[in-house]
Amino acid sequence: MFNFCPFEKLLEPLSQNLLTDVIGKVIARTGIQSRFVLEVPQRFIELALEDTRGQQLRCTLWGDYIEKFNESVGAGITNPILIDGYYWIMADIVSVENYKDWYLELPLSSHRISGSDYAPLFMKIDAFLGKWSTLKISYARKLELIRAVIQGVESFWLQAFPVQKTVLNRITTLCRDFLWGSKFAKVAWADICKPKNEGGLGLRDAETWNNALLCKAVWNIAAKKDSLWVIWVHTVYLRNECVWVWQPRKRHSVFFKRLAYVRELLVQKLGGHNSSLEVAMQEFCIGDNLCPSKVYDFLRDKSNPKPWMAFIWHSLIPPKCSFTMWLALRGGFLTKTNLEFLGLLMECELCGDGVEDISHLFFGCCVSKQIWGAIRHWLQIDAQLTTLDRVISPTLSDLKSLIAIACVVREQRIRRARAFAVSQSPRLPAIANSPRAFAVSPTAQVPSADCRAPTA
Repeated sequence: MFNFCPFEKLLEPLSQNLLTDVIGKVIARTGIQSRFVLEVPQRFIELALEDTRGQQLRCTLWGDYIEKFNESVGAGITNPILIDGYYWIMADIVSVENYKDWYLELPLSSHRISGSDYAPLFMKIDAFLGKWSTLKISYARKLELIRAVIQGVESFWLQAFPVQKTVLNRITTLCRDFLWGSKFAKVAWADICKPKNEGGLGLRDAETWNNALLCKAVWNIAAKKDSLWVIWVHTVYLRNECVWVWQPRKRHSVFFKRLAYVRELLVQKLGGHNSSLEVAMQEFCIGDNLCPSKVYDFLRDKSNPKPWMAFIWHSLIPPKCSFTMWLALRGGFLTKTNLEFLGLLMECELCGDGVEDISHLFFGCCVSKQIWGAIRHWLQIDAQLTTLDRVISPTLSDLKSLIAIACVVREQRIRRARAFAVSQSPRLPAIANSPRAFAVSPTAQVPSADCRAPTA
């Protein structure tokens, strides 16, 4: 039998003890007692009464509780006035087995969330990427859009659920294809997700970020935060057991099993005893709140620092040029050696002599040697600039390194313009006459290529 009534009418005559007694009996009578040993904590009742004013209550009652309930409410089961015009809140615990709804665009379900439940997330990401794909934007701008927008939308879901790896891989594929403009990735995504001082682009790895965000839930449980969910977890699942030693049972949900997995990651990384874990985790906190970004940096796989790599992201360098230099250092340029599978001729596009790879393009080509010779003479650099690492070496001043980076970017643009030009670029006077113009002028063209190998 069901009784429908406005919750505020229920609150006036109904005592706290009666509501606790009724809900407890409802839980016991449903048969769920054999699967979940539930208790209704006093704080849960207080928050439930506070949060459900103006809503509709539906309860399943038996025997004497029907009369007792109706006497307290002051209305009969068949009273139609109390049914019409109200939303229903389900207090029938049996119905929770098949419960599924949406809240703040997130799926709420009594079962494990499937891949189809992430359709709104995919649709939103596809909408953003589809709109941006119609624009002519640089790699640097694409990178910033992924960081600020796509990973922001993604984080909203990652902080709520342990997201399946297949879902994360699909999002990664969408972002990777958008960044590179095709399915041919110039640099591995794992390298892109490293910090800039380790040779990456500072994006976050989705799986590690998901674990870091779930660590916040573990911390809230350990710190016994004053929230309805934390109180319920301590009452129903932990039952006075420490969260650092608690082990999930087979009947527990995927979410709590994932929390236990994340907790084990922290325990292994921190390497302390259970009694000292909360003290050790204080370094990841700001005040009383856990900072997920600090936990992410702690959990992620680290590489050897490359301090010189951070220089290419100098504030004086346009992001577009920084990305080009980063791509050169990572060996991601589409030189002809990287495109050998297309059956292209391997000769250098600038000098026509030698195989075009990164080393030859920037330092082995006679045109490149002419450029660097003029730059070294102009800037009075004694060291030989024979690798990209030496171009941004700490031994050079910031100004000299900035000019050297500008030359790398200009040379790449010249090579690309010649490779895709309808007609061959005109030959200009030697760069030795105007190294400053070549380094800083946006209109500087390809230098003379008199060193081109003679044709038969």
